[in-house]
Formats: sequence, C-alpha cells, structure tokens
Amino acid sequence: MSVRFEPALQLTQVALSSQVAFIVANSLTQSIKSVSMHKQYNLRVLECRLALEVLCRSQGVPRAGVRHLAHLETVLGVTSE
Repeated sequence: MSVRFEPALQLTQVALSSQVAFIVANSLTQSIKSVSMHKQYNLRVLECRLALEVLCRSQGVPRAGVRHLAHLETVLGVTSE
C-alpha cells in the first residue's frame, strides 16, 4: 500500500515482485519517545531534505522550488509507483 499525504490523503494498492521481501526485526533497544521524539523527528526531516538535494543534483534539477519528492517526480516525469 502506497500512502501519500500531499496534496491530500491518497491510498494506492501497489503490486510487488515475488522477489521482494520484508524483514521485521526487534533491536531490543528501548527508546523513550517522550524524551527523544522531537530530536528524532527533526533528524528525519534533515535526512529527507539532504536526500532530496542529492537526488536533484544527480538529475541536474535546480533545487530551488523543489520542496518534496513528489514534486521532483513531476519535474522528471517519473513516478515511484
């Protein structure tokens, strides 16, 4: 299932290859969400922005104006689905 939040909530069923495998693991590491939530959230935002920067540069697309992956997909004429 693909979930998109922009411009509105959209759920799309996605067919996966028989070669795809999902691994669910428990690291047994405790994370107290009330203490680390804000730091982890901000780190994820930074990681996503850096990933978008790398993708834009690798595709020769000016970063200015590209705010999220869905917009980059539109600019490139591709889809992640």
